[in-house]
Amino acid sequence: LQAYTKYDVHTALESSNRVMEHDPLHPFGLLVHLACLVALEKKNELFVLAHEAVQDFPENASSWYAVGCYYMTVREYEKARMHFSKATSLDPNFGLAWLAFGHAFGADGIHDQANTCYFSAMKVMPGSHYPLINIALYHSMTNDPALATRYLKQAETLAPDDGVLCHERGTLALQRGEYSTALCYFQKALGVCSSPGKDTVPLSSWEPLMNNIGHCYRHLEQYDQALRYHFLALTLDCSKSSTYTSIGFIYAIQNNFPEAIEHFHKALRVNRQDIIAIDMLKKTCELYVADEDCLISAIHPEERDSAYEVTP
Repeated sequence: LQAYTKYDVHTALESSNRVMEHDPLHPFGLLVHLACLVALEKKNELFVLAHEAVQDFPENASSWYAVGCYYMTVREYEKARMHFSKATSLDPNFGLAWLAFGHAFGADGIHDQANTCYFSAMKVMPGSHYPLINIALYHSMTNDPALATRYLKQAETLAPDDGVLCHERGTLALQRGEYSTALCYFQKALGVCSSPGKDTVPLSSWEPLMNNIGHCYRHLEQYDQALRYHFLALTLDCSKSSTYTSIGFIYAIQNNFPEAIEHFHKALRVNRQDIIAIDMLKKTCELYVADEDCLISAIHPEERDSAYEVTP
């Protein structure tokens, strides 16, 4: 558990594997093991474990919780909700199942019911900060930063060094334009979730943290540092057009128009409807023409005949 709470999921999985070999139904070991498998998206292992648990121990709420965890990893959220509902009906005091139930609602955009599940989790997990963080996320998403901050401060009294908590405090500070404060929170989160001696984190779920640190550095006009963290975000998840757009924007600020254009094109390869990338590409091309009059050299040959249409 100590390794998992420090976001060292690989080490936690090694420990939970050993526990599961000796006692497949160890109540604490099983929950940590499932959390690790979900975090690492080990779908096959989850499927086998969940199938065996339900077959051998159908009266155990953890068995149905395991099935729900599998469906969460394969993004079949309605089926996940069905099994989390079964788990909470078997054990109404199963706090982690209530939390996961809420996540399954939230993943489908059913946020009010998700929040109801988080409040149910809070009632049965009075000493845990996790329900409070998720309630805060709900209020942040519904544009109520004051209430979000209130719940985050409550969570902070229980777990001041939690990485997710620090990230969310930083996100709210970033939205308020308090860039130095936000950066402090983000760096604290990074310190929690990074392995010693490494400057990156292993899980793709931490991509927003890297990008948010990059945004802070950009606002503080430390552009090289901003680029460093945006590129780190790409190593975690290269499927976000917004990351390429952020990199292109910084290059445009630095008057490095060829690199800016290159990255706006990369953003549009990922998402042709990225409005910011379309707008910035148009403006950057205009600046580059005025600056060098050699725009064609910045566009890849294969793209010259099928360039992205830019909204006038």
